[in-house]
Amino acid sequence: MNRLGVILLLSITIISAVLGVAAAKVNYRILPHAPIMTQLEQEADGTTPRIEALEITTLTTANLELFPRPHINSTPKTEFKQGDIMGIVLSSSFVWNKKTSLFGLQENEGNDELIYFRENALSAHFVTILEMYGPEGELVAGSDNIQLWGSGGSSGFGVRESSQRKYAIQVPYSWEPGTYTLKAYLEDLITTLNDSEETTVDISVGTPKEESHPSPIVMKPKDMIVGLGDLPSGWTVVWENPNWSILEGCISSFEQHFSKVVGNFTKDFAVRIIQYENVDVAKESLEGKLEGALTSEKCGHGNVVTVNLGDDGFLRDRPDRRSSEYEVSTGWSTGSAITFRKENIVVIVGALYNGEAVNQGIYMTNEELMEFALIQEAKISL
Repeated sequence: MNRLGVILLLSITIISAVLGVAAAKVNYRILPHAPIMTQLEQEADGTTPRIEALEITTLTTANLELFPRPHINSTPKTEFKQGDIMGIVLSSSFVWNKKTSLFGLQENEGNDELIYFRENALSAHFVTILEMYGPEGELVAGSDNIQLWGSGGSSGFGVRESSQRKYAIQVPYSWEPGTYTLKAYLEDLITTLNDSEETTVDISVGTPKEESHPSPIVMKPKDMIVGLGDLPSGWTVVWENPNWSILEGCISSFEQHFSKVVGNFTKDFAVRIIQYENVDVAKESLEGKLEGALTSEKCGHGNVVTVNLGDDGFLRDRPDRRSSEYEVSTGWSTGSAITFRKENIVVIVGALYNGEAVNQGIYMTNEELMEFALIQEAKISL
């Protein structure tokens, strides 16, 4: 069967127009979207899988607990104080118009977008708008403030699938007491199928926390993180994120992604430095991350071994994601990672796997991760 390679260009104007009609009905502000260009192969006879139904099934709020590792409390909560960390769960389900492979390429495009490929073609392009409105109906938070920190899903025999995305926001002290409305809007840009949901939360006055002072390491993570001058030639910084602090229960954090061209592909890894108030909190954080890795190991997802870095640390090896049988081998996934603690600092050096590159033997090896972790360890000083 012939396939036609086409370029899908979703412009800001088109997206705003598509979302504008539905959004106006529920008083949403349309968030700006950058143009997205995706190379795809589409069936010439129109047999590409498409979404025929979708709905938001859950929109709830609850406390976000930070230890032993970040997780949303299972008991919903609608009353928060200024300074609290509000966890948000947005669940949805959708139905394909034909049975598809249970696993296909799925790409997260930041907070707002989720892209599905089935049968080598772009099949669904979901955009999510999540916003908070104040007591007077004014917009007080959007994608710049509400942070995506986790996602997952399940498949039902290749026809019905579900998706769950977890968000977090720390209630600002600038929010006046009152009832706030959280609104969610979900649309598949290809079929224009959409759904919306809303819920309310009550905000009350909170006591501002005293300013924290890190000890014994006081240098800011951004000033400690490895730079291009510390790495062999050929590496570039492709992304950075200074906004993980509220999820880590820390004073501050900083993350950078590095990439290096190798043939037709790239090798990629990320470094995140997390600064805690003291050694005890950093130990608790590392123990929580280790517990999560060991739990995954028991389920057959990776192997955990200790490493001689800093005061303590471990490597979570992911041979399962370097296997040719890995279901999403054509897409990106998180690879092996080294996590270690030095005083009140926790560092994560993790590989990012491109399935096609891995199949060609191109990826960050555990030895390379250790080399860069040692470089990072040397940059952390009192």
